[in-house]
Amino acid sequence: MHRPLANHENLDGAMCRKEVRTLSQSLTLRYDKVLFILDPTEISRPLAGQKVVVCDYPDGRLEIMNESFALP
Repeated sequence: MHRPLANHENLDGAMCRKEVRTLSQSLTLRYDKVLFILDPTEISRPLAGQKVVVCDYPDGRLEIMNESFALP
């Protein structure tokens, strides 16, 4: 049955490939042979050494997430 999406439903999150990575102490991680360096913000600094999720969307976008927050 086709119906409109509710406000809380997010297809982008369901359609991306998700992989877990661990941030280094210098806020870096490797994904798909690329080294990503996060901006040292108030949100990202406490995450050093913790696991984050890399979302690889079908349109080519990448997003590094912690819980429901996208990290810069």
